[in-house]
Amino acid sequence: MLMGTVRIEASTADIKSRLFDRFLVILCTQGLKTFLVSFFILAFFQWLVTRHLRSITQQARRINYLNLRQPLTLDRVHDDDEINELVDAFNQMRRNLLRDIELWEHNEKALMAENAMAQATLNALPEITLRTDSRSQVTWINRLGEQMIRHGEIPLHGRLLGEVLPAAKGFANVSVERLFLDAQSSGVVMRRRVVFRHGAGRILGAQASAVLLRDAEQQPQGLLLMLRELSEIGHDISD
Repeated sequence: MLMGTVRIEASTADIKSRLFDRFLVILCTQGLKTFLVSFFILAFFQWLVTRHLRSITQQARRINYLNLRQPLTLDRVHDDDEINELVDAFNQMRRNLLRDIELWEHNEKALMAENAMAQATLNALPEITLRTDSRSQVTWINRLGEQMIRHGEIPLHGRLLGEVLPAAKGFANVSVERLFLDAQSSGVVMRRRVVFRHGAGRILGAQASAVLLRDAEQQPQGLLLMLRELSEIGHDISD
């Protein structure tokens, strides 16, 4: 005897709906937690590291010779970490620069005093003393040399050696220019009797000593020339 018909239907719509709702809940909660954790990490890093690095950068940009003695300081508890090592290294570099600058200033003052003493000594010598650069241009001459060699109003400083002590006709092999070239090529102290023309065609002779000057790399820097026992020989044949 037929009692009836049973019809059974199955659907996943409710399951999908509940899964989607759960997905949205998980997405929102996890996203919020991730955002909060990221924000906390960022703020923590900003407080512990970034602000100190910005302070170091700003102080480093303001540093110069006038405030080099001011140490680099940070608004933080003294910790034995990488930032503290960076600050210590920066301050050590600052102290090294200060020490080197003070040493340089001390050496410069000592060198200036030594040069002043040397020039005073050369000025006091009873000999004509002058110094040239590597191109034979006169860079310094003592007072005696200015008085005895200078002819007219043209200063001797900055002029070529051949113009200050020009060669006399008939004495080419014993000229001051020849002595300059020989001293540059030999690099030793040279002593020689030289002849040059001075003023109104007057021909003067002198006992000359030439010393080649070198720089720290042993490159020719100029010549130190001393003239003594000046005597008049005659007049240039062109007069």
